[in-house]
Amino acid sequence: MTEMIITTLLVVFIFGALHSSFLGGNSTWQTYNGKVKTQGDARNALLFMTKELRPGSGITVTQNTSSATVNFVRENGGAASFSWSNSGGTANQIVFQTQATSRIIANNISALSFTYNDVEPKWIIVTLTATKQMPRGNIASFSLKEKVTLR
Repeated sequence: MTEMIITTLLVVFIFGALHSSFLGGNSTWQTYNGKVKTQGDARNALLFMTKELRPGSGITVTQNTSSATVNFVRENGGAASFSWSNSGGTANQIVFQTQATSRIIANNISALSFTYNDVEPKWIIVTLTATKQMPRGNIASFSLKEKVTLR
């Protein structure tokens, strides 16, 4: 009978250790998966913005601490814009808008700014910061910056 109790306690202890290890690994995986996904989404948005802005013309920038918008004329002649705000219905999202469509290209964006040089050679610097609340209360935050030489 004593052997059975000791064996049961050992099995319970081993399964408890395995369960604890699994929970810790799962939490770590969720945290880093969220970071990688957020960073990937921000990189894709920055790449898209770069591709649209490079051949653009007629660029105007309007920004303050809580919002930023860049308006431009696309290569095909249509008007377009990228906008971000930290409040409202599209808070912390980058929205790409043309005359015909509007779509969200990034989420979890805590800051977006543009620095525009309209003297030859013309360029615009796009800086964005993505921030996301992770499991267990961790906050993932990182910044990306791209200088786009305009054609």
